[in-house]
Amino acid sequence: MYMSIACVYKIVNINNGHEYVGSALKGFDWRKRKHLRELKQKKHHNRHLQNAYNIYGENSFSFQILEIVENISILTQKEQEWVNRLNPVYNVMRDIKSHIGVKRSPETCLKISQALIGSHHSKETKEKLRQLGLGKKQSPETIKKRMVNQYKPILQLDKDFNIIREWNSATEASLLNGFNRKCIYRCLWGLRPTYKGFRWQKKII
Repeated sequence: MYMSIACVYKIVNINNGHEYVGSALKGFDWRKRKHLRELKQKKHHNRHLQNAYNIYGENSFSFQILEIVENISILTQKEQEWVNRLNPVYNVMRDIKSHIGVKRSPETCLKISQALIGSHHSKETKEKLRQLGLGKKQSPETIKKRMVNQYKPILQLDKDFNIIREWNSATEASLLNGFNRKCIYRCLWGLRPTYKGFRWQKKII
């Protein structure tokens, strides 16, 4: 009956009453099977629901239709209404946004794919992400945020220990003046005496 009818549904943990609310564009039966398959494989995108399933088991969860939605253009709206009404514990995202028709970059798709399987990036994935990021010019705002997050004041000195310039961080010196950050850190850690003819020291605050 519900094979291909769009609807809003909920998953209930019968042990504690905690709920998860979702919507099914392809039908309730299809969505239920997909949930159970991912939960059994421990690959479910919702870690709260997955953790509960791991503890209580499949027989502790009930799948129920909340509302059949004939107009799929308002499916996301209906899901949001039920989330607001029930305040389900297992829902991580309370602000439901439709992703239908949204185009994602290859970099975003890789990140989402890894997040869904609940694993860290493999070496191969990290390399793909790095390649995707090559050639992207950072905005001044992005550079400023990075400098603030990595704020460790350092001093650029000549060989006679005269201060030439103070930098907010090695990252700032790297981004704004083309210095190699790793080489600067080697000087700061005492692994090399100079870099580019300069001495580098941490500023004592």
